[in-house]
Amino acid sequence: MSILPTSPFHKGEQFLQRQVGKRDKVEALGQRVIRDHLPQQHQRFYTGLNLLVIGGLDRDGKPWASLVTGDSGFVRALDERRLEVRSADLAVANITLQAGSSIGILGIDLATRRRNRVNGRILHSSREGFVLEVEQSFGNCPQYIQTRTLSDVRNVPCVNEVSSIEAQARALITKADTLFVSSFMRDANGLTHVDVSHRGGDPGFVQLADDQLIVPDYKGNNHFNTLGNFVLNPVAGVTVPDFETGRLLQMSGSVTLLESSNLAGAERAWRFTPDRVRWIDDGIYVQYFEKR
Repeated sequence: MSILPTSPFHKGEQFLQRQVGKRDKVEALGQRVIRDHLPQQHQRFYTGLNLLVIGGLDRDGKPWASLVTGDSGFVRALDERRLEVRSADLAVANITLQAGSSIGILGIDLATRRRNRVNGRILHSSREGFVLEVEQSFGNCPQYIQTRTLSDVRNVPCVNEVSSIEAQARALITKADTLFVSSFMRDANGLTHVDVSHRGGDPGFVQLADDQLIVPDYKGNNHFNTLGNFVLNPVAGVTVPDFETGRLLQMSGSVTLLESSNLAGAERAWRFTPDRVRWIDDGIYVQYFEKR
């Protein structure tokens, strides 16, 4: 997210980039690929989606990640600086959607494994949705995305709050191959900047111990958008989709960065301790396709 006037990366991201010895290389790449507008190919991409991941804060300032769906066109680029989202699913997202709110968006096509991200601030909102002004726009590679395609089944989602991670949640986490994570930081002026991203791997890639999730961090682009936020502000919203039942396990809590990991293939990891847990029933429906 564009916080510093001379760099697309803030201090937390830069710290981790230096730690792995990639600071100069990543800076040079970021200056080329991180934009303050939507290229035409991104505008077309978002307009064709039927699934969007949104990260934001609730009224108490806690981060959440939520999935919203709709027919093709429920997301559309009004121009290179504005993105409109209209979906009934926003009503259960537990995210404050009002003018000035910082929002992170991950556009993801599970069938093609293509994904792009855009972070920005809401210009105006209504019961039907909101219009986002773009602050940062960039693409991500298809690594670790499992191939699926959305079903046309659409039901009205509803929320069930639970007190902790119970048996059904534990069962889902231990077999999951996908989760989404929302994080944020505050700049020197006190403004929040939210980001949301994807994490994936083989089924069971997340470990669960004492109701804490241990999430591996695999080799990537070294931008450290999520982990850089954790350096400055160790809190997160985590959502784990159940692609078999259509339920979403939505959590918000604290994060501890782990410098090493015993998880296979991971360069590092982070521990997530939820303090709020909720289920969104009928949140998403897909037909499963074998991963490539």
